[in-house]
Amino acid sequence: MYRHAVDVVSLVFGVLFGGFTILWVLHVTHVLHHADAWFAGPIVFVAAGAAGLVLSLRSDRTAVDSQ
Repeated sequence: MYRHAVDVVSLVFGVLFGGFTILWVLHVTHVLHHADAWFAGPIVFVAAGAAGLVLSLRSDRTAVDSQ
């Protein structure tokens, strides 16, 4: 089976969208209150940045990635 390369930009924006969607659901269901949520936004940004950094620094990059 052919394994395609990971699109890092799409992954980072997917993590951002999914993370903020989860935060919104937790806020709407009153699991995460507004006063306690000040730390949650930066956590989503750090997670998305870490995912992008890890995938962009992988050592198994092929010649297709360099074009």
